[in-house]
Order: sequence, then structure tokens, then C-alpha cells
Amino acid sequence: MISLVITTYNGEKYIVEQLDSIRNQTLLIDEVIIRDDGSSDNTISIVCKYIDTYKLKNWIFIYGEENVGWKKNFFLGICSTQGDLIFLCDQDDIWHLDKVEKMVIKMNSYQHIQLLVSGFHSFYEKGANVLKNKGNRGKKKLEKIEFDKLCLSVFYPGCTYCFRKDLKEKFVKYWFSESPHDAMLWYLAVQTDGLYCYNEVLMEYRRHKDSATNVSKHSIQEQLEIYYRHIKVLDMLKELEKQDNQHAERIMLIDKMKRWYKIRIELLEKRKITSLLKILPYTSLYMRKKQFALDIKLMITG
Repeated sequence: MISLVITTYNGEKYIVEQLDSIRNQTLLIDEVIIRDDGSSDNTISIVCKYIDTYKLKNWIFIYGEENVGWKKNFFLGICSTQGDLIFLCDQDDIWHLDKVEKMVIKMNSYQHIQLLVSGFHSFYEKGANVLKNKGNRGKKKLEKIEFDKLCLSVFYPGCTYCFRKDLKEKFVKYWFSESPHDAMLWYLAVQTDGLYCYNEVLMEYRRHKDSATNVSKHSIQEQLEIYYRHIKVLDMLKELEKQDNQHAERIMLIDKMKRWYKIRIELLEKRKITSLLKILPYTSLYMRKKQFALDIKLMITG
């Protein structure tokens, strides 16, 4: 059984285009769960009419409940799924019509995969194609994403995900309110050695200029929230590694990363040169030099 979760919030502008790309998939989706988070535009009426027009009896639309925020809305949607394989979907992208079929074939062929992410093409809403493809990037169609110092770096959005019911059950147990749903699924999958990328572009990922990531605009408070959240995730990963009792080197890495995050917090909270000196032995943990530069910038300027 295949399930799909869509969350909506004031998405009237693009929702029909997304729903069309789901309804017309070459492989039937057994269960589509749509959760609205208190839309004040015409999203609810559009989705209700869409389901009625196409007589989509296996589509469940949940609306009229209190606003819970996008993180919890996705969490609740995932919790309500019944499928053995689960897809996640945003309200404003466009899926290639064979996305579900191709990913299900891979999941059925490789039972050890817990979470499979697909390639995607990013585009801005007004058609300015200034972002690169994420996919078709190498000779290997299927690529394992290893547990390493970048294990907390989530490189693919949740709308590219297909994951198993087993991972969902672990997700329900370990998710906490500060964590984005897709990030938590990523952490749990990489910890189980079950995170893989299918290097083929299977969707068009709409970006909005007002929400595009720009690290230069991050505030100290925003960075601190990320660092405290990551420490909580590292504690969870360490607990899981101790349960598995297989990877002593991973626990050493987790402990090192936790020390690094604590120093980064100290750097931003106390803003002292001594904290900067403490972090120098950990610079290899930064994925990019500009991340280290951002920490220094925030320490100096706030």
C-alpha cells in the first residue's frame, strides 16, 4: 500500500497544478492524506471541489482544525498514514508523472533502503530558472548517503522523500516539536544505514524568493535555535548508536560534534575571543568556510 501526505496553507495559487501531478501518476497512490493548517484563502474550497469533481474516494481531506504550524501538521499527517511506503508532498510543486512508479520500483528492489530521496529541479515561481538541478549528478543512479560529519546536513527537501513504515514508526517515537519532519526522517535513516539518493530528476521544486535561504540574514537567535536543536538530535543519535552497539567510531564523532556545537553556542552567547580560540580545533567539522565565517560575523556584529 502506498500513502502520500500533502499539507496545505493558503496555497490557492498553485494547489491544483500540484494535485493534478499527483492524480495523474502512472502508479496509483492508494491513500492520499491532505491536511490543511487553517487556510484563510480559497484553498479549502478548491481542494474540496477537486476531490468531488474527480470522485477521489481514497483522498482524505482534513481541515477546520486549529492551526498547529507546518512542522506538527506534517507530523500529524505522517502519523495517520496506513501505507507500507509513504511519500511527502508540498502544495506548490509539480511531480513528474512517473515519480511514484520509479521510486516504488527502487524501494521494492532494494529492501534495505529505509528512505529514498529523488533528484529535483528548482525553479522560482516567476519562471526565473537560476537554480541548479539536484539529480542526474553522477554515474551512479543509486547512491548511499553515509553517516559522517555531515549527518546533520539535510541536502534534499521532504517532497523528494519515499520511506518505509518501519522508519515512520521510529519517526513517531523520536520526533520533537522543534524538529522539521524531513530533517528527523533524514537523521533516523542515515543512522540505520538506510538513506539513499536516486540520482534522477523526478520533480519540479518551486522556490519562493521571499523564503529562499540566505545565511547572511541569519540572526544570532536563529542560529542558536539551530545549534540547540542539533545538540538534541546528537543526543538522540548517540542513544540509538548505543542501542545498536556496533559503531564505536560514530559515538566518538557524535561526542566531538556535540562539543563543537556547545562551543558555537558559547561563541554566540558570550562573544569572546577565548571562545573563538576554542573552536579552531573543530573547523574541519564545518561543511563550508562561509559557515565558519557566519559564526565569526555573528559573534562580532550580532
